[in-house]
Order: sequence, then C-alpha cells, then structure tokens
Amino acid sequence: MAAAAGLAEAAQAPLTINGAPVDIALTAGVAARGAAGSDLASPVDRAAIAVDQARAARRMVGAFDEAAYGDPGDNLSLISELMTALKDGEVTLAYQPKYDFRAERITGVEALMRWSHPRRSFVSPDLFIGMAEETGRIRPLTEWAIRRAIADQKTMSEAGQALTVSVNISGRLLSDESFAEFALAEVAASGADLCFEITETAVMDNPELALRIIARFAEAGIAVSLDDYGAGLSSLTYLKQIRADELKIDKSFILGLDQSSRDALLVKSTIDLAHSLGLKVTAEGVETPTALALLRGMGCDLAQGYLIGRPVPLAVLTEQLAGPTVETALARQA
Repeated sequence: MAAAAGLAEAAQAPLTINGAPVDIALTAGVAARGAAGSDLASPVDRAAIAVDQARAARRMVGAFDEAAYGDPGDNLSLISELMTALKDGEVTLAYQPKYDFRAERITGVEALMRWSHPRRSFVSPDLFIGMAEETGRIRPLTEWAIRRAIADQKTMSEAGQALTVSVNISGRLLSDESFAEFALAEVAASGADLCFEITETAVMDNPELALRIIARFAEAGIAVSLDDYGAGLSSLTYLKQIRADELKIDKSFILGLDQSSRDALLVKSTIDLAHSLGLKVTAEGVETPTALALLRGMGCDLAQGYLIGRPVPLAVLTEQLAGPTVETALARQA
C-alpha cells in the first residue's frame, strides 16, 4: 500500500507535453491472490476491482475489499429485485438535516435512499445505486425518489416545517433530456422547493448537454448543488459554467478540520471562492462542535453531518424538528 500511495502521489505532478503542462491523476488498486478455486483468484482481476472501489470512495489508493465486493451473482439477482422493492415499499427515503448558520435553524434536508431487504436486511446504497447506474435502473429509481421527496416535503410543510429537499441526480441522467422533462413537469405541477445535487464530474461526459439541462433546472427555480467539491478532479472551468446555487465541500476536508491547518486553509479558500461566484456553501461531515465553530467563523452558510443530525425516516425527522432543543443546542455549540 505504501509503494502504491507513493506512486499515486508522484503522479500528481503535471507533465509537460509539447511545452504545455498536462495534469494527470493516478488511481492504484492493491490486491493479493485469492483463495485457490475461487472465481476471483487472479490478483490482477482483484486489483482492477480495487481500482474501481478506490474511485468510488474517491481515494487515490485502495486495497481490494472482498466483503464490499460481495458475490457478483448474488448482486445481479439483487438488482433484478429492485423494481419490485420499490413497489413493495422496501425502498424508502431517509432525511439528513442541513443547519443554516445565519438563520440558526434547520432550513433543508437531503433525501437519501435506504433499502430494507427481507433477506439481506440493510442493503448499502453504494451497492444498489451503483448497480442501478450500471444496469440502466437509475432513472426509475430517481423518478421514484423525486415523487417521494415532493410528497414528503408536503407532509413536512403541513407539520410546520418548510424545508428545501435535496435529491441526488446521477450524472447518467444529465444527458437524458426526457428525464429532464419529467423532473421539470413534476416540480412545476407540485410547486415543490427542490434542490438537485450533482457531482461536478457528472458534467464531463457530455458537457454541452449537461450544462444545458442544468440551466433549464435553474431557470425553472430548481436549485442546483455541486456535491463532493474538492474530491476528484475539481475544475474551475466547470465551476464557472454551471448554473449552480450551492457548493458542497467534501467531507474528507471537514472531518480533519480541527486537526489540520492545511484542510482549514483549503476550506476557507473554497468558501471565499464560492461566495465570490455567488454560491452558498454547505460543509458535509460536520461531526464536532469545534468544526462547527470553525466553519461559522469562516463564513460557511450551511452545515450537514452527524453533529447536526443523522439520516432518519420522515416521521422521526418531523418529531426531532418539533423539539425545542435541537437548534438552540447547535447555536450554542457554534
């Protein structure tokens, strides 16, 4: 692992080709040979999977995680059950609150998919959402999430909680104009206050079409958030072009905020950059009162993380927000 990490770090230095600097990024996967007779014994195959696992976790280096990889045959049968699971109510949305520093209250939530399988119990979202993307099931899954989020937002409003609901949109759908028509029609018909969270890298496959669809969302009053900023290949070019309202700083920078002066410097400069572009900033992964206080001092707009609240079902969220101590406690900690 140490050797692979050294190679990946060395590869970060730009190359000069025909007199022009070219940035490169290397992702390394590390694996030993599997058990004799295993369907996945080859160290090369296992290392290739480790590369995919590292990329999914947004790390430069990753060791093959056999438990996370699971049984490919079983996973394929799992994805075939997904549409039935949607109809049967096994898939639900959990909501994680977002705390507004200036308003000193919860002003929004992020909708996160959860699958309670009758045989497997909890199925990791990283597994079933990733497989839905690979198998083309991500569109019906996202359409269901948008409809469910709109209905749940109405329930929150009736309970006295007018909250913006953020829904994650796969990069694969940013080149699907019929999906854009669906989303625009649903929001227009309901008058919902939604925010679509996208990753910056999602724009890279088909920039012209993706930017056009994002602009249509913005023109229709749907807020757009750039998720996981700072992880992967963040591009100032796309940051300048995307019609976004919010930038979410990746939790990898926030988790070490109270121990690393370098992370603090990067977070502060990112907040200043976003504000100069007219964007609000949400910090993900806020888990300590110290990090919350530092972010307030840096001028961050919103905080999200376990200190603020864990993802919970709608009924639990409504009950928590009705309590008198949640926001008062956070204001004191900041």
